[in-house]
Amino acid sequence: MGNSKVQANSKSQAAEIQCEYEIAKISCDTPPPGENKCATLHKQIGHTKKCIKFYENGIKNGYLADMLKKYKNVKNRLNNLKKSIKKITSQAIIKSRY
Repeated sequence: MGNSKVQANSKSQAAEIQCEYEIAKISCDTPPPGENKCATLHKQIGHTKKCIKFYENGIKNGYLADMLKKYKNVKNRLNNLKKSIKKITSQAIIKSRY
């Protein structure tokens, strides 16, 4: 009897985590826009960092298959966003000097 309660509890937790994953997956696949290119990049960096934390928690809880792939994609997205910010910033500095 105690065994079935543990299984039911595990199934309930698994279903809840799966639901959270599905919601976050949709959210993480559609980064927020901003008022301009720089604001958009800043919003997307913050959003991407939240997604990375979500996927890290999922991986810790044993949801490896899908989450590990998504985690790697989101980490790459963060690196690309950071490169874009650096590029825009350096271009703005050059323009302001000349």
